[in-house]
Amino acid sequence: DKFARPHEESGTNSVVGGFCSLSTYLLLVIYLVVYVTSNLNQSFPTTTTIQVFPQKNSAEQINLPKITCLAEGGCWYKPTKGEGVRRVLNDTPENPPINDGENNGGNPPPNNDNNGGDNGGNPPPNNDNNGGDNGGNPPPPKNDNNGGDNGGNPPPPNNDNNGGDNGGNPPPPNNDGTPGGNDNNVNTGAGDDNACYYLKQGEAIPEDHRLIVHDSDPIDSFTAVWGDGQNFGLSYDVTTIKKAGLTLQTETIKGRTSLTEPFEGPLFQVYKGETLFSLVKTVGVNGEEVDTWTNTVMGEDGTADAEQNTCCNAPTTKNPATGETYSEAAYILSTGTGTSRCDENAQDGVYQVKIRPFPTYSKEEVQNPLDPITLWAALGGALATLDLAAGFLVQNVFGKFTGANE
Repeated sequence: DKFARPHEESGTNSVVGGFCSLSTYLLLVIYLVVYVTSNLNQSFPTTTTIQVFPQKNSAEQINLPKITCLAEGGCWYKPTKGEGVRRVLNDTPENPPINDGENNGGNPPPNNDNNGGDNGGNPPPNNDNNGGDNGGNPPPPKNDNNGGDNGGNPPPPNNDNNGGDNGGNPPPPNNDGTPGGNDNNVNTGAGDDNACYYLKQGEAIPEDHRLIVHDSDPIDSFTAVWGDGQNFGLSYDVTTIKKAGLTLQTETIKGRTSLTEPFEGPLFQVYKGETLFSLVKTVGVNGEEVDTWTNTVMGEDGTADAEQNTCCNAPTTKNPATGETYSEAAYILSTGTGTSRCDENAQDGVYQVKIRPFPTYSKEEVQNPLDPITLWAALGGALATLDLAAGFLVQNVFGKFTGANE
């Protein structure tokens, strides 16, 4: 009879059965608290993938760690060379990189969009979209949309839509689509093959000059030079992950600023010759990124390349931190008459290092065990286990005990 009273097994409708059912949810809440607390007190799990290191035209850009000059006589360096590498016009925070035409002061005219300015930095009143000359007069009619020089003459035909300099010369061939040329007081930075920078002991290379790419041509490497007969000329900071949770907790080991200062702990220094830098990039659950760099010496021959190294014959150098231009003998490697300190038999010789990245790098992505999907799966598994345990106790333990007493 379908309307008959259902059969009730002895023990399943007991107080113990009800208590076990309610206890299942209480235990689930306790499990949730323990699960969240234990995960917050330890590092989250990570997944590792191998990535190809960016090349010149890659959208991704990676910088070397903070690098400091150790040599008492200072260090010379040229950033990664070649077309397609990020270009730095101004290194100070007060003068961020810009993409407009420069005048003699290195500043774009206020209303002169993408065109060369004049010596005063002011656009000519009636010179629509064209560069002005020294007197603010418009260039000749045939100079459409191009910067003028001091005489109001159009720049050479190959200088399309770019600012002219004092001589009307085009910018360097490797400077695609960016203003420049021979403008005064303009730091042409990492994209300029002719740029050489000088650091005093204890000064660090600015971040924009630490851009590094993987290139098959070793000539395009990040190169530094120092003297004083020191095998080690540079030091660098190393940042490690202490704990990867909701945020990345890091520890940074600072590089030393000279070889004579007292220093305790690990030393991360750059030896002359050729050095390979390896990267582990950690990405936190909130998108935060931390780069951990270490280096390996690949060659110990620190002979400077007098022909390929721009710094060896540069008549002037520039301090990227202060903007000072140096021409004194202590700040340049050229000794005149076609000789330099880079020459093999130079009396006051120097050592060179080329820094290159490993072709691939490891990417550690932190997985969040507390995200809703993961948490729901963990709670679902716990609930099923607790419910199974409670059913087993009621049915096989308390049920048999109650049935035996009836």
